[in-house]
Amino acid sequence: MIYDYPQTKFSNAIFAGVFAGYFATLANLGFDFIFRAETGFPLSQIINVSTIIFATLIVVSAGGLMYYFLKQAGKAGSVLYMVTFVALTIFSILLISHVNRDPDMRITVEFRELVTGIIVVTGVATTIFVPYLDKNAKKFF
Repeated sequence: MIYDYPQTKFSNAIFAGVFAGYFATLANLGFDFIFRAETGFPLSQIINVSTIIFATLIVVSAGGLMYYFLKQAGKAGSVLYMVTFVALTIFSILLISHVNRDPDMRITVEFRELVTGIIVVTGVATTIFVPYLDKNAKKFF
């Protein structure tokens, strides 16, 4: 049996967040693997595979939900969404630049670089790919 259920605007936004989160997670895991291989960054208590997977998926999926609600506000909702997530990304980068992870300054700098890269990948996926996937939902879902 073939069932053809029409997708709602809400389900499109949620799917967009989940799919963008999935690809952002893969990109973040790739970045983490390459970064650790190149720098030899030894610490994995905070930033590890589990936290990357769950944090990225939760943040980007929440972005899809937020995109739905802001899009309901009208044409300015999409722009407001993008401005909000660009600001949140920049704010997160500024916050992480003040973290002192270890007494060894080299490890602290590498930690900041690793987390900044993960924030940038997550921010780009949330800011750009969620609206793109939502607008082109018929192609993807």
